[in-house]
Amino acid sequence: MVTIGIPIFNAEATLLETVQSVVAQTVSDWELILIDDGSRDGSLSIAKSIQDPRVRVLSDGVNKGLPARLNQIVDEAKFDLIMRMDADDLMHPQRLEKQLKVLQENESIDLVCTGLYSVSNQLELKGARNSIIPYPLTLGDVVHGRCQIVHASILVRKSWYLRNRYNPASKRIEDYELFVTAASRGDLRVKALNEYLYVYREEGNVHFSKLKQVYLSKFRFITLNRQLNIPVWLRLRFGIVQLSKLAIAYVLHLLKLNRLMLMLRGNSPVSHQLQKDLNEILGNIKKASYEA
Repeated sequence: MVTIGIPIFNAEATLLETVQSVVAQTVSDWELILIDDGSRDGSLSIAKSIQDPRVRVLSDGVNKGLPARLNQIVDEAKFDLIMRMDADDLMHPQRLEKQLKVLQENESIDLVCTGLYSVSNQLELKGARNSIIPYPLTLGDVVHGRCQIVHASILVRKSWYLRNRYNPASKRIEDYELFVTAASRGDLRVKALNEYLYVYREEGNVHFSKLKQVYLSKFRFITLNRQLNIPVWLRLRFGIVQLSKLAIAYVLHLLKLNRLMLMLRGNSPVSHQLQKDLNEILGNIKKASYEA
């Protein structure tokens, strides 16, 4: 019924736990494609050791990058719905069940995303945030990031992915490019399921060097890409906003307040209830067995 795709690059420390969260899903009718992207650690051996007939492992020994591997998942998928996640993250046992229900009940929707728990590499809770989809959704919302789609949490119709491909040359903003390009064509029909169904290790993604690359890549993509159907005024306004965000991140970096960069992402603070809910999710995942 659903293809779940996980690209892998040097993820030996987290891969089994990630796959375990797939096995723990309340819906069992799925295939899991694990695509190794030229890992130099033991990731491929770990993937091949998983004893579950629903799991397929693909490897060509080459490092092609995340966008190319995401396109490959679409091409390899046996089913008409495709769910993705990263090899160092986890998901709520009901994630697939709840997102599947949304697409089954809304034929006009092509994508459904969820909220997330933001955690450290050791799964220490740092906060949580939901996907935000304005209604009606405009191109400006997508360009300026007011449409906040948690990329790793999406469940997508394969037909949409065949119309909208990732740019293999994109660096760190493959999801942003994908959604902006689709929106510029009038082809972004997305719904947010405002529940925390994804557990996202993002500790390593908030360093200034990575944020700088993201901000500058977005700046170039919007302001210099003449193939996009985006008005000049929107390009100019976006450029000013993006450079302002870069300046704020730089000041925080200079003041050694890198931890505050998470606030730029809109994380809600940690609460007793959030911690309790996350602990329950992690406990249920640990109970899962790799055998079908």
